[in-house]
Amino acid sequence: MKTKSQKSKILATSSMLGQSKAQVKVQQMAFMLIAVTLFFVLVGMFVLLIVFSGLRETASLLEEKNALFLVSKLSNSPEFSCGEAFHRTRVNCIDSDKAMVLRDHIGKYSDFWGVSGI
Repeated sequence: MKTKSQKSKILATSSMLGQSKAQVKVQQMAFMLIAVTLFFVLVGMFVLLIVFSGLRETASLLEEKNALFLVSKLSNSPEFSCGEAFHRTRVNCIDSDKAMVLRDHIGKYSDFWGVSGI
């Protein structure tokens, strides 16, 4: 038969085993939570990479479009336009004499077109 001391050792050991099983389950749960979080972070980064992949191309196209718009705006302004110099109205034509005179008085027109430098 088992003595009281042996029974108490067995009970103590079995309760310790129960605690270690619970600790293992807690560790497994913590590991799974970290793994799931890491998975969703990686998926989110992949989605952001796909969404922003064409951002540079879009930005360069927008800069080019704005530059063309500014050139068209400048060339069609009365300060630069050729008018009827070639016996017909021309689009995107700049009169060089007007540009030379404007260059001499550029301080008066510094904020006229809304750009920092031309």
